[in-house]
Amino acid sequence: MDSQNKTLVIEVANQYVHGLIFERIPEGSFFFRAHHKMPTSASTGDMVRAMKQYYESEYNSVEVVDDRQSRISQITDSLSSYGTSVSIRIDSKETIVAVSTYGRNRQTKSLPYGWGAGVGDVISIGGVEKFNTWFDITGAGNKTHQFDVIGRRIQYPMLSAGKGSESALSAVLFAILSAVSSEVQVQVTNTGLQEVQHSVNRVVLSGEIFSQEGNLEEYIFSIIDGLELDGVWQILLDSNNVLSSLSYIVPDTLYDVGELGLELQGTLVTLSHRQKWFEDLGEIVFDFGLSEPMVLSARTGEVVVVPVSGDQTGDMVFTVNREVEVKGYSPNSDIRGGRLGVLVDMRGRPIKSYFQDKSYARQYRKWVSNL
Repeated sequence: MDSQNKTLVIEVANQYVHGLIFERIPEGSFFFRAHHKMPTSASTGDMVRAMKQYYESEYNSVEVVDDRQSRISQITDSLSSYGTSVSIRIDSKETIVAVSTYGRNRQTKSLPYGWGAGVGDVISIGGVEKFNTWFDITGAGNKTHQFDVIGRRIQYPMLSAGKGSESALSAVLFAILSAVSSEVQVQVTNTGLQEVQHSVNRVVLSGEIFSQEGNLEEYIFSIIDGLELDGVWQILLDSNNVLSSLSYIVPDTLYDVGELGLELQGTLVTLSHRQKWFEDLGEIVFDFGLSEPMVLSARTGEVVVVPVSGDQTGDMVFTVNREVEVKGYSPNSDIRGGRLGVLVDMRGRPIKSYFQDKSYARQYRKWVSNL
C-alpha cells in the first residue's frame, strides 16, 4: 500500500486496540481504507507500538485517540448541521453517548455499563425485569437459556456468543439503550428550512456488538424501542469502529459518511399516534424516481419496509388522520434507503405503552421476518 497521504489513527479501548487507515485524495477528502484490531493486552504505549508495527510503512502520519468522549462529541457535531445527531459507542465496560443539534453539542456522557463485563451494571440499573419484559414481548423462549447466554457474555466478553444467542443479546442491547434514553434526551429536529439541503436527523451506533455479533436485522427493534426513537431518523452503523477517530481527519460537516467507514442502514419513519392497533390511518405516497410512486396504506400496529438503496433519495406525501404526527419531517428531508431500506413504523408512540398488547409477540415475529 502506498503510504503517501495516508493517516493511521490508533484507538486503545478497554477490550480492543483499533488501527484505522484513512487516505486523503487530491480533492482534499479522506477515504476509509483499512481496519485492524487486536486485543488490549499491554500498556497503551506497547499497544500503539504493536499497531504501528502491524501496518509498517503503510502510512505517513499517526494520530492516537486521546480522549474518546471528547472525540466522539466533536465528530457528532459534524454529523448533521441541520438536524439532530446522536452517536452511541458501546464498549465492554462503558457506553459513550453524544447529542448535537444544528452542529452544536447539547450533551455528552460516559455511562458505566457496557456490552461485556459492564452487562452486570446494566442488570443492576434496570433490573432483571427489563430483560424479562423484552423476552416476553419478543416471544423468546427458555429464559434460563437466555440468562445463561448473558452470564457468559459477562465472563467471556471477547468471545462471540454464537448462533442462537440473538434473543439474549438483543435484550442486552435493549436494556443498554433504555438506560441511555433515560439519561439523554433523544429527539428529532424539524428544521422547517425549505432551502436547506441535507436536512437530516442521524443515529450512529458503534462498538463490538455491531461488528462481532450477527446481523443488524436481529437488533433493529432493540435500537428503535430502547432509544424510543420517534420521527425521521437515518440509522448508521459503525462496524469498523471509526467513530472516535474521525475528528482527526474531518474538519466540516459529513455528507458522504460512507467514504469514512460509516454504513447507512436505512431511514426510520415513525407515525406517532396513540390509537389502538389494526386501525386505518390513511396513506403514504413514496416517490423515489422509479417508474411510478408507491402508495402504502397506513395501518396501526404495522412496520413496513420499502426496499430502496442508500443512493436512492425520495419524497414522501402523508395523507393521514389528524391525530397522526410525523416528527422531524419536512419536504426537504434527506430520505434514503440502505441495507434495510426505509422502515415505516406505524406502531404508535410512546412505543413502550404498547408492550402489554397481547398480540405484540406475534406481531414482533412478523416485523422481523419483513426485514
